[in-house]
Order: sequence, then structure tokens, then C-alpha cells
Amino acid sequence: TLVSNGSLLNRFHEIGEWLHRINISLHTLDQEQYQDITQTKTRLDHILNNIELMRNLYPNLQIRLNATVVKWRNDSIEDISSLVHLAEKYNLSIKFVELFPNTEPGFLPLTSIEPLLQKIGFTKKQEKPRQIIYEKWSTTIILTKISCGATGLEENIISPQESDIFVSPDGLISPYPSSRHKVSLYDAIKEKNSEEIWTLLQQSIDEFCIPLEK
Repeated sequence: TLVSNGSLLNRFHEIGEWLHRINISLHTLDQEQYQDITQTKTRLDHILNNIELMRNLYPNLQIRLNATVVKWRNDSIEDISSLVHLAEKYNLSIKFVELFPNTEPGFLPLTSIEPLLQKIGFTKKQEKPRQIIYEKWSTTIILTKISCGATGLEENIISPQESDIFVSPDGLISPYPSSRHKVSLYDAIKEKNSEEIWTLLQQSIDEFCIPLEK
């Protein structure tokens, strides 16, 4: 899985050949709000063109929009609906994420947008400790609560078997972002040493006793 803002996908679209899913950070379809939230000068239409490009090149690639919901910024039914229409157009899924931490002025509990989803025809299909999943036809929307050490005991509710492995930009790997147990993959990645990468991956999750399947 690749997480990206999508701005370089036109230049490196061949990466789609090796991906199961790409998560594209797209919080709004309003150009002014997009630039204000992301603090970039990237044009929104460029991102949308890249999404269309990847969908056309890789019809079976899972593409997911990651949208952090901020109170009074992108939480209206118009904001939500515009992203939903984009998802329906290009066969995407959406993950709406709470602002972190919950002490931020713009924090909005995702339960507050559930009525909006229901109003535009989505039905709740599944509920997990950190996630609520809605569906309408072939479109899936996931409401995700951020959970890490800064939130106290919330980390304990995460099942490691269902969690992800996080690799930071400096090559550090951990079972969850705030974990004190970190292993560096940097040198192994730089040297393209797949066996060493595998060993370090296993080492990083041994504390959870989760066997990896190659």
C-alpha cells in the first residue's frame, strides 16, 4: 500500500504495477480549502487528473481517498457528497479520519457525519473498535478513529493481527506509530536486501507473536 498526496503519480505511474492499494490524501474538492489544509501550491485539478490516470491504467487497483474531517472546514453535506461522487465516478473507497489529537479546535467526532452518510443513501455494514464501515452499492466508506500512545489506553484496544505496520520516512518501522519498539529498515532498503528487510520485519513484530507469511 502506498500513501501519497497523488501529485507525482503522472510521473511515476508505473508503481501501480506493484501496488495492492494506493491511499491518496484528498480532504476536499474545494481548491482554496485544499491548499489551506495541505499548505501546498498543488493544483487540485492535477490531483484529480492523476486519479483518473491511475484508474484508467490500473482498473483493478484499489484506490482509496484519505480525508481528515475538520470542523467548519470540510464537514458539510456538500463537502462529503462531492468526495462521494468522485468515489462513485472512479470506483474508489473513502476513509474519513478524525483530526488528531482530539484537543484540536477543529476536532469533530466522526459519529457526527454518520447522519450525513445515511442521508445520501449509505448503510452501516460493520463496526470495529476503531472503525465504522458504510456501504452504498459498490462504494465503501470507512470512518476511522486515530489511536496512538498520546490517547492513553486506547492503544490497548487495537488488535495487532488487524493492524498495519508503519514505516516512517526515515526508514523506521513499528507495529504502531507511537510504539517505543522501532527497527530501522533504512540500510536494508537502500541496499535492496530483501532477506534483511524480511528479517527486520519479523524482528519488529516478534513482541506480538504474529507470524508473517511470505
